[in-house]
Amino acid sequence: MERVKSFFEIILYYLIISAIPLFLIISISISIYQYYSQVPRENIKETIGVVLGYEEYYKGSAPAKVYFQHNNKVYKTNISEDFVCCEKFIVEYEQDNPKANRVRLDKPVFLKGEDASVTVGYLETYNTNYFKIISYTYYVDCVKYEKSYDPIVNSDLKYPNAKEGYNYIVKYWNFNPQRSVILLDKKTDKSLYDIK
Repeated sequence: MERVKSFFEIILYYLIISAIPLFLIISISISIYQYYSQVPRENIKETIGVVLGYEEYYKGSAPAKVYFQHNNKVYKTNISEDFVCCEKFIVEYEQDNPKANRVRLDKPVFLKGEDASVTVGYLETYNTNYFKIISYTYYVDCVKYEKSYDPIVNSDLKYPNAKEGYNYIVKYWNFNPQRSVILLDKKTDKSLYDIK
């Protein structure tokens, strides 16, 4: 019995030891990603980018493809898979190197003729200790919608009063309410069920 116990202790020890490098690799990868996601850095221009499909990878991951144009040339960049075709966002890019770009998920664009409305959304997750993410829930015509995306760089400075567990105004596209943005500067006392 003592041998079995020591055998399991040895296995547990090696599992813990092998998990430490994996944790470090993941932590370093997240830090590098967050650093490089802050591009563009100089000669910044803005344009409108449009989600026009999904990139298909082997294991089922399918990030959304955002296309934008600069000097009559079309560029493509990827964002997470939680977006609707025809969603539009402001894209920041370097004038001399448009491949250095960032999609401003906090700045969706609703063009003339794309009717948008507002409702109340509940902010479930906002910049947790381990992962930077915004996730919220809202209702339109008694249908529940959920959305998650990465916050902008320095969102804590831009929205210092945004906190999980509160209600905010959500702007959505009437044609497809999954296309939405939570307005973190517009906290509301209205209930999630006040506006449907």
